Parts: sequence; structure tokens; C-alpha cells
Amino acid sequence: MMERDFEYRPVALGRSVLVGVDGSRESREAALLGQRLAKGATGSLRLVSAASNALVEVAATRGGLSLEGLEEGLLRAADAKAAAPLRGDFSDVELDELVVRLGTPEKVLAQAAEEFDADVMILGGRRARAPGPRFRRRMARRLLPLGGIPVVVTGPDGSRIDRILVGVDRSRAARQPLLLARRLGELLGVPVAAIHVVDLPAFPAGLELDLDPEDLARREAASAEAELASLAPADVEVSVVVGDVVESLMEAVRSNSATALVLGTQGRGAVHRLMLGSVTEALLAELPCTLVVVPSWPGDRERRRNA
Repeated sequence: MMERDFEYRPVALGRSVLVGVDGSRESREAALLGQRLAKGATGSLRLVSAASNALVEVAATRGGLSLEGLEEGLLRAADAKAAAPLRGDFSDVELDELVVRLGTPEKVLAQAAEEFDADVMILGGRRARAPGPRFRRRMARRLLPLGGIPVVVTGPDGSRIDRILVGVDRSRAARQPLLLARRLGELLGVPVAAIHVVDLPAFPAGLELDLDPEDLARREAASAEAELASLAPADVEVSVVVGDVVESLMEAVRSNSATALVLGTQGRGAVHRLMLGSVTEALLAELPCTLVVVPSWPGDRERRRNA
């Protein structure tokens, strides 16, 4: 049964949007999505880019050049590169406020998220018919525990989101991704549907039980459907399917023509196990839509605030 004593955190989405940009077409799409969210929520948009300082240190050591001068030149070059694909879609004022700092993307974005009190972080994912950049997939996973805020990785369709699917389980944390998905749908003016995947129970080989795994799964599905229907907002349609989690989610995305999938990162069900393992990167690489990962635990920033 669903645990009802869980205190859900209020969903604040779009009040302060942070987007990582690096001069790529993917990051431009991420910035355009961030622009839509911030506009829908009447919030602020902050574009942030990271410039590696490793080259500066090497050049200064080998060439005896001014470290300060090299850093300044690198920052100017990184700023120009990040801003180039954004011109025409963003005002000069917005581009003048683009933040460029030395450091790894993970470190720069995590620090910026805390500094600007961001409630969502958006990263550019893969284009259609193009391999996904691995460093962005790894970065999404590393940033989750640091900021404790939703991380959005855009899919092949870039900034286009016209239907949202949210995966839920029967844990006490299931409502958080539901509420965030609904809020995202409100800001973008698109419908939201929810799906729960029931795993076929696995029994040790050779163990004889008077139990039918498929019958057990059907019973679980019927129970979950009734429970989740009462949990979800009235305007969110809930469906329950039986099968492999990843395959079922991929099929649901296709059959629902979803352009965004929202998943939580804490719970006791199949989705919980999915988001904690290496399958996370597989989804980021193969999922044909934008992926929104919602942390259900407090990040470092929240832990410090509550200490």
C-alpha cells in the first residue's frame, strides 16, 4: 500500500532556470527549452558555460606566459563560442549575462545552480540520427546528488515538448515526479500521462511453487491501477503495464507519442532500481525523447540549509 505519511516538497519549476551551453546545437535547443519554461513561469533564465582551465595551466607552465592573460583569453573565447548559436533567439541583454567560468562542466554548473538558486537544470542531449555525447550523460548523473534539483536532458527533438509521460512506482516518493510532470505540462501547455510498470516476478530455477507469475503480475497491476488513480491528479491519465521496465517505458513513449519522459530517483519499485543503475545512461543514450530526472532526496544545498 502507498505510504501516506510522506511530506511532499512543493513543486517550484521555472522560477529560476539554469541551462548549460557550450556552443553546440544541442545546447541551443536546451536554451530554447529553458527560455520557454522561464517565460511560462515568469521566472529567470541563466545561461552558463564552462571553460577548461587545464589548457591554461599547461600553457603557462610550458611557455612562461601570464596565467591571468591566458585565463582571460580562454574565457572570452568560450563566451563567444557559447553565444554564437544563440544569437537571433536571445536578446543582447540575455547574452551579455551569459556566465562563463573556468572549471569542469559538472563543477561550474553545480556551483551556478547553488549561486542562482536554480530549481531546474537543462542540458543538451543527442540529435536525431546522431550519437549521444557521453560526457553529457555522465554529467547528468553526477549533477543529481549535488544540486538536488531536476535535471533535464533534451532528446532528438530538442526543445519540442508536446506530450509528457511520467513513470511512477508505488513508493511514498512517487507523487513528486507526478507533481513535477503536471507542473511542467502546465508551463508548456501540453497533456500529461502516467505509467506504472509491473515486473514479472522471478523465482529461482527448479523451485516449484503453486503460483503463476503472470497471474501474480496481473493482480499487482490491478491493485496498482486503483492505488495510483487515487494518487495522481485528476487531469493525469494513469496506465499500468506488465513487463520489462526499460522496454515498457520505451514502448510507452512511442505509443503515446511522448516527447518527454519524467522519472523519479527514489522509491522501492522497478523505476527506483532503474534510475540507480547503469541503465540510466542507456536511457539517456537511446530514449527517443527528452528525459527529466527528478531527485526525491534533498541535495547538498538543501541539507546545508536544514542543518
